[in-house]
Amino acid sequence: MTDIHGASVQGFTNDNGTSPAEKAGVEISDVIVGVDGQSVKDVASLQRMIRNYEPGQTVKLDVMRYGKKITIPVKLGEPPASATTAVASNDRGDNSGGGAAVAESKLGISVSPLTQAMARQDSVPSQYSHGLVVTNVSPNGPAYPDPTSASGGLLAGQDIIVGSLYPKKFDIKSMDDLNKAVQSVKKGDYLQLLAYNAPTAQTHVVNILISK
Repeated sequence: MTDIHGASVQGFTNDNGTSPAEKAGVEISDVIVGVDGQSVKDVASLQRMIRNYEPGQTVKLDVMRYGKKITIPVKLGEPPASATTAVASNDRGDNSGGGAAVAESKLGISVSPLTQAMARQDSVPSQYSHGLVVTNVSPNGPAYPDPTSASGGLLAGQDIIVGSLYPKKFDIKSMDDLNKAVQSVKKGDYLQLLAYNAPTAQTHVVNILISK
């Protein structure tokens, strides 16, 4: 299975819908993988590419959304660097808390909250519309899909983490919930999560070994 590299959209510089990327149709949890046909490996490479354009120019962003690749034309605003920040950032600001970063580190994933707009667009059932969208999965992490293992795995851009099943059972609605789930597992034991896969509209159980 191919790992998705790119810049994960975590938010926009303007929260009133005036960001060039947001106006063009880019959504939180999208993974930007290309600019005008050039591959994007991370946020830094995306920023370098955008700086080569002038305000008012239109760039074509290749975006992975729930396993599907789409192209979105974005007319850059002023200045170009701000447009890049509006599109993608690895920083979560002050709302995520250090605990969430620890949880993501132990699982080898990046996540972002599932918004109501995203849930409606992808027809996510109401009982699963509260979770965290998986935006990236490290190929070296314990949550990466392994075809030789029965433990399953998480798919970036497709899976939504909606619950913890073991060792404690509860809904996962926030970064704090994910952190609580990870902290409940002793080193060397498994965390069992329930995930909803948007493209297939099915749930699946993922067993993740917590090794650190």
